[in-house]
Amino acid sequence: MNAPAITIVLIAALFLISINDAYVLKRKSSNAPIEIQMYEYLQVVKQENLISQRRKQLENELLERLNEKSTSNDNNDDDYGRLLVRRKVVGLGDNPFK
Repeated sequence: MNAPAITIVLIAALFLISINDAYVLKRKSSNAPIEIQMYEYLQVVKQENLISQRRKQLENELLERLNEKSTSNDNNDDDYGRLLVRRKVVGLGDNPFK
């Protein structure tokens, strides 16, 4: 083989290698925006999940505080009895509209 043929083959090989590298870079760069978008989306979803978990935690704490201060479990029978006694003392009786 003579020297010009070898140089042509080498130049063609280098040209094909550079085209292949450019194609690989183009594929990687075209996938990069999708990967960035997916990463940002996952960050937003994670942040929303953390916010919803914190909101549920705060709601539960608020409900616990309300239940601790709730008077619905108290015995109100004596209050009703005192109300009837007061009505009778004042003269209203059991049915004031008779």
